[in-house]
Amino acid sequence: MTTTATSTPPPVVDVPLDGLTTGEQVAISVLTIAALLGVVLLSRRESARREGRRSSVAATVGSVVALAAATVVIVVTWDAETTAWEAWASVQVQAQIFVLAFLTVVGLVGVYIATGVVHRAVDRFVKRTEGVSEHQAEIAYRIVQISLYVLTLLILLELWGVNLSGLLIGAGFAGIVLGMAARQTLGAVFAGLVLMFSRPFEIGDWVKVGDKDGIVTDITIVNTRLQTFDGEYVMLPNDYVGSNEVVNRSRKGRLRLHVEVGVDYTADVDEAIDVAKEAMSDVDDIMTVPRPQVVLKELGDSAVVLDLRFWIDKPSARRKWRAQTAVISAVKSAFDEAGIKIPFPQREVSGRAETGGFRVSEQPPVEASEPADADQPGSAVRKDDEDASDEGAEADATRTRMSEDLASRRGTETTVYQPSEDSLLLAEAAVGEVGQRARVLDVGTGSGYVAATVADEAGASVVASDLNPFACAQARDRGVPVVRADLTAAFRADVFDAVLFNPPYLPRDEDAARDDWMEVALSGGETGREVVEPFLDDVGRVLAPDGFVLLLVSTLTGVDEVVEYAGDRGFSAAAVREESHSFETLTVLKLWNN
Repeated sequence: MTTTATSTPPPVVDVPLDGLTTGEQVAISVLTIAALLGVVLLSRRESARREGRRSSVAATVGSVVALAAATVVIVVTWDAETTAWEAWASVQVQAQIFVLAFLTVVGLVGVYIATGVVHRAVDRFVKRTEGVSEHQAEIAYRIVQISLYVLTLLILLELWGVNLSGLLIGAGFAGIVLGMAARQTLGAVFAGLVLMFSRPFEIGDWVKVGDKDGIVTDITIVNTRLQTFDGEYVMLPNDYVGSNEVVNRSRKGRLRLHVEVGVDYTADVDEAIDVAKEAMSDVDDIMTVPRPQVVLKELGDSAVVLDLRFWIDKPSARRKWRAQTAVISAVKSAFDEAGIKIPFPQREVSGRAETGGFRVSEQPPVEASEPADADQPGSAVRKDDEDASDEGAEADATRTRMSEDLASRRGTETTVYQPSEDSLLLAEAAVGEVGQRARVLDVGTGSGYVAATVADEAGASVVASDLNPFACAQARDRGVPVVRADLTAAFRADVFDAVLFNPPYLPRDEDAARDDWMEVALSGGETGREVVEPFLDDVGRVLAPDGFVLLLVSTLTGVDEVVEYAGDRGFSAAAVREESHSFETLTVLKLWNN
């Protein structure tokens, strides 16, 4: 006879709570839940007040125990012991899985508590040790924390029987791919670790990294942030910081500054040094110890150069500029009182006696005032009669005397107006309006910039004119065919498809001197239209039947007045370009015959 063994649940201890009404059971349940909530809230408050990992773990354990006790009370109150036990027995929980789960929880709780202990130990070490910054301590703690978590994870995976070999191989390949894709970021991270421990600067230091200068506001594992003295925030990757020269101007708590000043070769250098030292000793913005120094630096082109050396404490950009300003002001005032001259840059020019010495030339050679083919078929230039030539020779003599007088007063040659905003605007308008192979005249060409630009970019045939012989020479150097002439007087009628003119337009007093070429190039007389109006009187003569004029006018001259004057001479006008500046608006007018 065969006997079959059947498993029976262990006997259940039934706690007799007879006589409880439903209302009493509900009241006990509510009180139990309220007590549970009170214990949980009290545990959380104590954990927050103590701010420790052990207190957090204790609060969690206490809450779990309170939850278990409340569960037992509610089960007994409702006489559900048998039902609860049968439900628990029906769940076939393997002992090994339960143990592994328990060990996993214990391991995670243990590593959590261990990292808290390590954090407190690092904090105590930083407080007891000088020379270790909080940022370095934080980096060390994070490295230890990550290492503990990784080690615990590997141990738990081994306990659960996970094959780590395949996982490690996959992680290795993933690391290679990640390293290739983020090599610059990883380089910045490694450089950040080096910076953390080498400590070339701290937050708040005034540093110069490469060409960046400012105050360090933050140092992270990836980048370093500076605030420049212009109020800009600059984020520098740590690999850039590590590969460039780093100058820390705050580390020593003081900084030496240099100011160079030159004194005349005829001055007493020893006296100048004494005067400079005495002047710096009265400046409150620099340190008295170490004492300010003055040393001879070099024999410059125009002066004996002195190097003023002085120190400031607690270096900052504001202190630096304030100290430099105070020193420069004090030394300048002291030199003025002592009669010590600070010379302007100068150069001495001499010639060998055997070659006849050095002679000043008042104006550059101009090979011809008009092309050799003047008055020939196809030429745009007309040849004047002998009376006109005599008048031109007399005018040339007057201008030569003007140059000689200017050279004797200034010791320099007269100058040529160089390209500026008005020249660029006229050239841009001309390139857009002039067609290829058009015959163009650039009046008052100056350096020849507008004429050369139109010839190169528009493909036009350009000839230029200017009264200034120096301007003719510069335009010729640019490859521009140039005629020395006054406005359009030297040219034949009905020749040019376009005439360009950037006239002198700055208003000047009626009695203001016009005794040099630059003044001639700028002055437009009392109204600013002294040159524009004679130009408009004659330019129609040289225009071809379908020709036009591009005339640059400023609001200083009066655009409406110029348009009205041109209308009286039979021209229609339209603005083709306009550009505003702080003190004037420039307009390019296009004029054509009605």
